[in-house]
Amino acid sequence: MQKTPRISRISTVVTVSVVGMSLAVVFLWIRPLDAYLLYRWQRELATLPDEEVPVRLEQIALLGDRSVPTLVRGIHSERQVVAINASRLLQREFSAWEMRSSHDASRLVALVASEMAELATNPGPYSDGGATWLATRILLWPIDRELISGERLVADCELILRSAKAPPSEALEEEAAKVEEPRGTMSAESKGPDPAELFSLDAVGAVSVPPADMTLLPLQEPQISSELHEVAIAEPTNLARVPVASAFDARSSGPTVDDETSLSTAKPLVADPRQSLELRRDAPVAPRVVTIHPDLTSMSDLDVMRQLAGSDDVIVREAVDELYNRGFQTKHFRLAELLVDPDVGVRLQLVQSLPQMAGIDSRPWLLWLSRDRDPAVRKAALAVIATSSDPTLQKRVYELEQEETDEEVLQTVRQILSSRQRNSIR
Repeated sequence: MQKTPRISRISTVVTVSVVGMSLAVVFLWIRPLDAYLLYRWQRELATLPDEEVPVRLEQIALLGDRSVPTLVRGIHSERQVVAINASRLLQREFSAWEMRSSHDASRLVALVASEMAELATNPGPYSDGGATWLATRILLWPIDRELISGERLVADCELILRSAKAPPSEALEEEAAKVEEPRGTMSAESKGPDPAELFSLDAVGAVSVPPADMTLLPLQEPQISSELHEVAIAEPTNLARVPVASAFDARSSGPTVDDETSLSTAKPLVADPRQSLELRRDAPVAPRVVTIHPDLTSMSDLDVMRQLAGSDDVIVREAVDELYNRGFQTKHFRLAELLVDPDVGVRLQLVQSLPQMAGIDSRPWLLWLSRDRDPAVRKAALAVIATSSDPTLQKRVYELEQEETDEEVLQTVRQILSSRQRNSIR
């Protein structure tokens, strides 16, 4: 028995509604930290110097699919540098979506069309080129018609093209020629780097971070490149001063790490001297009275990061701002989320992943993990710390002998100290 046209229309409306609600949950509820970073960075696009705009848009794109609405709005920006670079990034994303499943790609393409159609009534002064390219590309996209309404998609694209001043005929013919070519012939340069490759979690939860071409501090002044995907991700240089110094301050670098001593099966700690940080403010903070809005400026980095795991969105936003002002970068926020994750297994995986990370100074993270509330995490961090001859990490082992209350961890501490004493006698 075939469905009547009325039932089919109702089914389509229900499907679109469910997809819309799912997108809202994904973009705003599951990752409140990412949603706030998007909100903050989008506001900055209106005032950032021109040379910093490509860098900020790259950071936005690194947040993945949830960054799509922000990039679409960027095409309609009043600033030419924002509109041009947002358009380039979306073109790069479209190339990457060709390699994804029809279900995922159709959902994202429909999202772009819907966002562009809403903005078509009041287009930006530099949006014509980007909007025309997107609309013609979407019209030629092989969408999943069981998931997306083709009629609605075509109507959105027609509205976008009518609102654009540039004639779409040449762009449409050019895109049609591209689609006829085999997808496998697409050059790696045209695809651009996959944001998921720049920062992600692998199948077992291990952290993958950007290569070591990004030094922590001092920050270099970014330059606009002709190819946006070649711009190195840098961080803003105008960071507000705060009363408490941060472990990410640009001061004199600490000692290098010696990997010759190996007292456990843990992989030796490897630190890039360029990534060295001055390790301070790591002493336990005296107990304080918990208030609804705690004074974050007087807290240690670890205590501020713990606020990220709270349920109060206001405090989470204040914690993000505080860490941002102390010099934390995008990659540090990712590690901070893992550091304060309620799941002990996630924190244990972070300990095992730290020695393998490129472009990250592992020492402050190991010190913070050695103060974890779970004895298993402290013991795992201690095993990695024991492989280093760095004076700061060595000192932490002696401190643990005085502070540790768990008998099993304390026994491990004493074994490490005893082994070091025997080696020094030799």
